[in-house]
Amino acid sequence: MKVLVVRPKAANTLGYLNVVDTEPLELEYLYTVLRDYGADACIYDALLDRKSLSRVLLDEQPDVICITGYITQRNLIRKYAAIAKRRIACIKVIVGGVFAELTYAQLYDENIDYIIHTSSLKTFIELIRCIDQDQEAAIPAIKGICYRQADGIWHKNDNVIADINDLPIPDRSYFYRTMDRYKYLDYKPCASVKTTYSCPYACSFCYCRKLNSGRYSARDMQLVIEEIKSIQCDNIYVVDDDFLFDTSRLETFITLIEENGIRKNFLVYGRADFIANNKPIMLRLKQAGVRVVMVGLESMVDAELENYNKKSSRAINEACIRVLRECDITCMGFLMVDQNAQKSDFAAMAKWMETVDLTYVSVAIHTPLPGSDIYENYRDQFIDTKIQHFDFLHCMLQPKHMSLRAYYRECHKLYRKIFRIAKRKGAYAFLDLQYYRGIFDHFFRTLMKE
Repeated sequence: MKVLVVRPKAANTLGYLNVVDTEPLELEYLYTVLRDYGADACIYDALLDRKSLSRVLLDEQPDVICITGYITQRNLIRKYAAIAKRRIACIKVIVGGVFAELTYAQLYDENIDYIIHTSSLKTFIELIRCIDQDQEAAIPAIKGICYRQADGIWHKNDNVIADINDLPIPDRSYFYRTMDRYKYLDYKPCASVKTTYSCPYACSFCYCRKLNSGRYSARDMQLVIEEIKSIQCDNIYVVDDDFLFDTSRLETFITLIEENGIRKNFLVYGRADFIANNKPIMLRLKQAGVRVVMVGLESMVDAELENYNKKSSRAINEACIRVLRECDITCMGFLMVDQNAQKSDFAAMAKWMETVDLTYVSVAIHTPLPGSDIYENYRDQFIDTKIQHFDFLHCMLQPKHMSLRAYYRECHKLYRKIFRIAKRKGAYAFLDLQYYRGIFDHFFRTLMKE
């Protein structure tokens, strides 16, 4: 049995900025369990591979194609499924990933055979085994999947809560062949490691906290260290939604890093309140190799933070930035502007970034994602429903205090200020900031003309 596992290309122009290109870890997990099962597997990362899917299908002639992706790639996933069916009539098409886990119904399509709505690799291999052994009559009993019944109607089976300790150490042979492609900012090459499922917090806008049926699960740190030791790369991006959560687990991480003599650079996500209240452990994490912390600051307005259920405040955000600076750890701050913003709010955000010396920053437009807690509150208010625009750079809801064109103009001005701050402080020295500013200029000017 031959299986092709696929990550689709980017759904829009800004997906090709090549500032953050992550190792296709989800494909490597599938590749590893397929190899252990005895299948002949191959990886196709369309995000960076120049070959077309049609060419890969003709070259590899797989029996099964497995496609994973994010919400903005839904149409691409369907397109890939149609291409696969056209090229190989008898091929089975399986779709999974974080988008499929919560919003599986958006993938009900005549060219898709099965949808996996769980992170459990056991479910995946059970489905593969049934297909391989011509036991498709047994497939309706597999929990964690959606399948089409005899009448063509889709049916969703019960959820499966995955045990993160079942994750294998992935076979990274593909990564090692192509590692020059993968980076996070100037950390290149950069590998990826996963140590948790879901998130222990309840921010109202967050999609990821509802994954794995909302069950937060942390991988045994000894297994994490074994994987890190095995990786032949100096830079490690920990993809957890929140790595900085359990102090005792972090103490174990630090101890094992020291005991094993590991010398690597780690890029992790963390919450502002944890960082602000735990300077001693942040200093130790710096010594253990943590170089960058991505922080969901979201806002510097307390009322907005309360509305997002962040359980944080402007003072906490400022303390977080200060602690990271004192620990000599780069703070990559993530902020949001929502549809209630007035012109003065955009200017205030830019001024605040300069006041607190927040140099590395990304600003997203508040976007209620299907599957998140707040989506139903806005279902009837969307002014744009193109799935590829759920990318946090398109305004999906009507601004309250200005026209859509004016809103995009303020977003554009904010991004230009971010570029000016970065240039003045010598940040992103590894990038041609003039080039990237030009890309964003074109992007927002195009939106203002629509």
